[in-house]
Amino acid sequence: MSRINLPSKMKDLARSTPIPQFKSFSFPTVKKILLVDSNPFVANQFGQLITQLNHLSMGCLSSIHTIEKFIETKSPDLIIINIETKGNIDGYQIAKILKLDHEFPLYILYREDNLVQKKWAEELNPDGFILYSPNNSVLKNQLQLLLN
Repeated sequence: MSRINLPSKMKDLARSTPIPQFKSFSFPTVKKILLVDSNPFVANQFGQLITQLNHLSMGCLSSIHTIEKFIETKSPDLIIINIETKGNIDGYQIAKILKLDHEFPLYILYREDNLVQKKWAEELNPDGFILYSPNNSVLKNQLQLLLN
């Protein structure tokens, strides 16, 4: 291998020129999120906030049969269950069934004035809790922490 003889000024310049440092960049992972709730206002609020945070809101369901069929075909990355969901079975029972039958993150949404239901939900050992707030910025901050 032959060596290239550069003039000394060029060698000095080559030694003194810093090598640019590039920061690594990765694209954020979009999470597919299913909401279990019987309240259309809360469902709409969450859907909008999830979309604003650049994640995919897969919709809102409240029937365990519909939820089970949906999970089989769509595979959400995580599920947020409002403990106050009403229907043939309530949010607590839906959370219990899903926690026993599936292996995905499960988060419980509760209201501050309903701490009894939160206590029941703690028995299920969910991946986390979300304290409901009608204030979008408060709720958005909680979701952002949960999704990152």
